[in-house]
Amino acid sequence: MYVACFAAIALTTEGLSLTKSITQPFIMGAWGIGLACYYLTQRSRQPRAWQSFRVWPPFSRAEKWLLALTCGIAGLLLAIGLAAPPTTYDAHTYHLPRVYHWIRQSSVDFYATANSRQNYMQPLAEYAMLHVRLLTGCDRLFNLVQWSGFIASLVLVSLLARECGLTRRGQILATAIAATVPMVILQATSCQNDLFAASFCLALTYGLIRLSSPEGQARDAWLCGLALGCALLAKGTSYIFCLPPLLIFGIRQLINLHHQGWRTAFTRWALVAGLALMINAGFYARNLGVYGHPLGAAQSGVTTSHISAATIAGNALRNMASHLGTPIPGWNQALSAQVNRLTGHGETFNGYNFRAAFTLFEDDTGNFAHLLLALLAITAIFFHRAARHTVTGLLALSVVLTFGLLSALLLWQPWCTRFHTFIFLLLAPLCACALAHTRRLALLVATGLVLAAIPFLLINVSRPVISLTLLQRVVPPELREILRHRPSVFRAPRLNQYFGRDTTQRHEYEEAMRWLPPDPATPVGLLTGGDDPEFRLWVIAEQISGHLPNFIPLTSDTPQLLPPVKRPPARTFDTRPATERKPPYRQAIPVMEGSAITVWQHKPTE
Repeated sequence: MYVACFAAIALTTEGLSLTKSITQPFIMGAWGIGLACYYLTQRSRQPRAWQSFRVWPPFSRAEKWLLALTCGIAGLLLAIGLAAPPTTYDAHTYHLPRVYHWIRQSSVDFYATANSRQNYMQPLAEYAMLHVRLLTGCDRLFNLVQWSGFIASLVLVSLLARECGLTRRGQILATAIAATVPMVILQATSCQNDLFAASFCLALTYGLIRLSSPEGQARDAWLCGLALGCALLAKGTSYIFCLPPLLIFGIRQLINLHHQGWRTAFTRWALVAGLALMINAGFYARNLGVYGHPLGAAQSGVTTSHISAATIAGNALRNMASHLGTPIPGWNQALSAQVNRLTGHGETFNGYNFRAAFTLFEDDTGNFAHLLLALLAITAIFFHRAARHTVTGLLALSVVLTFGLLSALLLWQPWCTRFHTFIFLLLAPLCACALAHTRRLALLVATGLVLAAIPFLLINVSRPVISLTLLQRVVPPELREILRHRPSVFRAPRLNQYFGRDTTQRHEYEEAMRWLPPDPATPVGLLTGGDDPEFRLWVIAEQISGHLPNFIPLTSDTPQLLPPVKRPPARTFDTRPATERKPPYRQAIPVMEGSAITVWQHKPTE
């Protein structure tokens, strides 16, 4: 249902965009039809679904304890996601501004922007936020897109654990391990899309296990096709994550070919490819038309210039060591020195040197305890003969190949740990397999992971539950400046939270937005830099004026997308760096100047 829902969101959005019909009435109508169809198809199955719960044996104390901890984590994250506005800087620069541009133009066509990532980056998460925005009229539920990916990931981890042969207790253990991954916790309440994309990669892996088994059915091919399409439309790294499971379980399908026949297998795999292509067709077409490539503009400095054993080893070492930062400065310094010594001057993103650190931020936090547990689990599985040729062994092989492929193709980046979200979720059922036969040790490990997750739950730098100003004396020096002036998300004014530590900018934006014309249809010029937090502009503009302004972008790093402007807008809002702010046209004078924003007014000559 989860995968089908987001596939329907993608197809509905692309379909309505063709006729410029992305408006509130059409979106509400599409959801009404969808819910009615779901009700009619599921009505007969509902009693049987509830009956399956009645035959479950009673839960043991350990199961109840782990379930309570997992549900407690999920509930707290839900509360944080509802209380906090979108605060991630990437979300402010390109994830969310395009949602508002799509609403203004009633389509997802490309538009002029100084940040081309608003156009060519994979848009599925933003499609969902577009629907949420049109249905609710606000951004309060934006964070729940990632939270839904969190819940779906826990369910899929449990299903993968069942495919590995674990009992209900093992499935609950695997879910608890997945729910306590620090990066998963921090991302579950954000507008990043790593966890969201990982949920579809997990769904694809589960579907491939089912499809490649002798009992594989056509519905498994539908799941694989929809999950693959959603994964590729959610994030570019999904192309790397999906390849190893497709390869491994594709070979397994060939081995089991005599159970299904080559014609049935070919038809089902063709269905998988067709569904994935159908979901991504509109996105590919737009990128081809503007950038000449289905995946959009080339991103220099992200991929490796050549693949060699030294490149793979260097990136792999940095990727693993990025998870080993601790609150102990001496440990971090020694680790950084050793990694830089071993890897030399290898190629990295923008030439960054490796630096180990302990953070509570969703971009670069590490998964120290889970990495150590995963290494032990992988080693145990590969040394256990009986596990090598089972689903457990194939999943372990998939993890190793995925990590190797990631290290071979992508340069190390300081924020690489968030790219590993899918890998750690896929490791959760493997860790549960390694602990399945030791009840006390399994319970002890799970409880320890929950305790270790508490700082990430309560002291998230972007969305803290506890006021961080109270904790400055007990944290490492490098975190003290970050923790200043960070009140709890349950107490801080919502508008202040959009601006993080620099709340003085809010007053500049509010003063600037008072120059908006009262008519929402009046064109308003917009000048932005390549990495400006444009989303804040939309939020404050709507807060002050009560409507979304008709912003007309006047800058673009893709000139062919600039719209023809017959006459300059009466007012133009300029958020470019102060050194780049110049009058956008003749007879333009500044009527409001600030450090973050300038308002230009057109004064035509008499």
